[in-house]
Amino acid sequence: MKKTMIVSTIALLASVLGTSAAQAQDAPVQKPLSIKIGGYFPSGGDARTLGNTWLHVGGDYAFGKTDTASPLLKLGYVDYSGKEKDGVRGQYIGVGLGVRAYANKATNTTVSPFYGAGLGVYFEQAKGGGQTKNTTGVGLKASVGVELNQGAFIEGGYTYLPQKVSDTDLSGFSADLGYRF
Repeated sequence: MKKTMIVSTIALLASVLGTSAAQAQDAPVQKPLSIKIGGYFPSGGDARTLGNTWLHVGGDYAFGKTDTASPLLKLGYVDYSGKEKDGVRGQYIGVGLGVRAYANKATNTTVSPFYGAGLGVYFEQAKGGGQTKNTTGVGLKASVGVELNQGAFIEGGYTYLPQKVSDTDLSGFSADLGYRF
């Protein structure tokens, strides 16, 4: 049942992105690869017992945009967040599809605000006391940020993970610095 739900969700998102590509001619993306690193701040109380700030790293690849005047970038992403303390570990890896839009990318400004959203499969793990518990499910993410000059960016976001691992909610906020290549 869970695998069917995950596959169906990814298939639905892929078909929506594919339909938008068929309706609008995709333009090439100048800097398609993004990497980021920063902090993750879990909102679940049990997850915060490992610490209020976890490592957060991620990347995405924009494989098309709808037009050059007001681009909506379609992308694939990978996110990781984790923390270990006293032999106890919590972490997730998310893989999914998403979109990113710019508020003023068509103008020649050095600062471009953006926002985005994604839907993916998240692999969550809690390890401690000689036991390891894993959960896999669908998760959502939303982000806002500012792209600076030649590809550097600052991004804040929220990742919603409705499934729990070991009764622990790993949903939370992130703050990252990144660069687009």
